[in-house]
Amino acid sequence: AAYVAEHADLEEKTAAALRAYDWSTFVQRSDLKLAGSDPTSFLQLACADYEASDGDMPVETFALVVGLSLRPLLQAAAKTVMDMLDLKDGQTVHDKPLHCPACGSLATTSFVGDTPSNSGRGRILYCEYCGTEWEFERVRCACCGTHDQNKLHYFHIEGDEAHRLHNCEACGDYMRTVFRDDTVEVFAFEVEDVVMTRLDMVANDPRFSV
Repeated sequence: AAYVAEHADLEEKTAAALRAYDWSTFVQRSDLKLAGSDPTSFLQLACADYEASDGDMPVETFALVVGLSLRPLLQAAAKTVMDMLDLKDGQTVHDKPLHCPACGSLATTSFVGDTPSNSGRGRILYCEYCGTEWEFERVRCACCGTHDQNKLHYFHIEGDEAHRLHNCEACGDYMRTVFRDDTVEVFAFEVEDVVMTRLDMVANDPRFSV
């Protein structure tokens, strides 16, 4: 929470609310068994509970912190699963699913750039819950799976073309996407996840539409 408050380029009001939030009480009343077995459901319930409490920070900020906090609980088990689906002759065993092959959560971030099986501009999806990365089709919605190019559009905040929203008219959802060639040399999904928090706020602003 302190890292996000410091580095996510949040409005000062949001950063202050994040620093002041009582995380100890949240942990005490949370179902941590559910967090380990079904992180997506855990986060959905946690966010619903937070919104009902009329908290001072956007629910997207709350969700980011909770998602990153689950990582130490899930990453070792996720690595074991992905080792079983390792690359064979440049191809993964899994079939490029929408959900994380390791923990079953929805992808939270997309990456466009070099991939293990594509030296050109391939695409990778990322799960913030367990840290898993897996290859995915370049032209496809990572939320509903449509391949209809006419339904897919990119948007970005002026002055930052490296971080974009990949919007889908078919399902109305979006995927935050990093274009590797346009960003810094040192790349980490964890850092990009924090940086792109403001894109969630843009996407959920009533004034924004595809």
